[in-house]
Amino acid sequence: MSGQMVHIGIDIHQARLVWCAVDSDGRVLDRGSAWARPASAAKLARRWVKQYGAVCTWYEAGPCGYWLHRLLEHEGIASRVVAPGLTPVRPGERVKTDRRDAEKLAVMGMRGMLQAVYVPDREHEGMRELLRLRMRRRDEVRRAKTLITHFLNRRGIAYRDGKRWTKRHRRWLSRLRVAWPAQVAFEELVAELEAAEERLRRVEARLRGVLKKGRWWKLAQALQALRGVGVWTALTVALEAGDLRRFKSAEAFASWAGLVPGEQSSGERVRRGRITKRGNRHVRWALVEAAWVITRRLRSAGAKAKALGAEERIAKIAEGADEHLHNKYWRLVCRRKPAAVAAVAVARELAEVLWKIGRLVEV
Repeated sequence: MSGQMVHIGIDIHQARLVWCAVDSDGRVLDRGSAWARPASAAKLARRWVKQYGAVCTWYEAGPCGYWLHRLLEHEGIASRVVAPGLTPVRPGERVKTDRRDAEKLAVMGMRGMLQAVYVPDREHEGMRELLRLRMRRRDEVRRAKTLITHFLNRRGIAYRDGKRWTKRHRRWLSRLRVAWPAQVAFEELVAELEAAEERLRRVEARLRGVLKKGRWWKLAQALQALRGVGVWTALTVALEAGDLRRFKSAEAFASWAGLVPGEQSSGERVRRGRITKRGNRHVRWALVEAAWVITRRLRSAGAKAKALGAEERIAKIAEGADEHLHNKYWRLVCRRKPAAVAAVAVARELAEVLWKIGRLVEV
């Protein structure tokens, strides 16, 4: 096979990986399986290099992570991790096996029909794991609060002296008593909330400490110049997306976040529907939450950027974006668009502005 590129599709699972090798004409050369362990995979990779010479592998991103990609690259193999959601599916295909999937990946990769995803380095991946742990801890706190609220609702008990989860509300909770044995359950729910909040504080403190020593803190600080973008929204964008300069355009970044509308147009008729949601759900959620903050009353455009001491060119972008995004929401609402639809539209444009700022920051 000297001089020819051999493409190998890999279907990897927790225990085993199944592979199929095809030549430049799509003919199957060989296939097999191996344990999904570093030692077995390294041995198999060296065999491929010795047998075929130039090798390119293709496997779908999934729960098994990127260890196989790094191992293959270390062995001198061109490895491509592809997006599962963008893998073409033949209409009417009903038979799906690991062997068929491996062959399909090899053939489609050879024909250039697959789209590779961004693979973070080890440091970046570790930071992202910490951030996602913080997200899980945040969700645990929200769930604990919801359980307490539902518990009180079932007994007709409501707090009417202001907003919930303030210091005053928590003092009210600490003095609240219900009939036994429901009181035992209530105390356990409150204890669960306190434990969840302590875990969240611990993870946030450690994440901040690690990030301030890394290269992503500078990008996160720059993104915070925009109104509505707090520290955790900025960190979510920075750690999930990585270097924003890898996106060719602002539209590409918004599409990666799944914030572009779906479209079914034909001839003269143009029909756009709901957003695709095909992309990074963490960034999409963070940007929509930031959009709701942008809808609040605007006192001074660019005030936040000036207070943070942002660079002049970043402050200029932030000043124009603050007013534009705020006005866009209310223009859409005045045109009788639902508030949620208007907020998502603002989130899409917010993504584009973040890309403009991100491309000015070197990480």
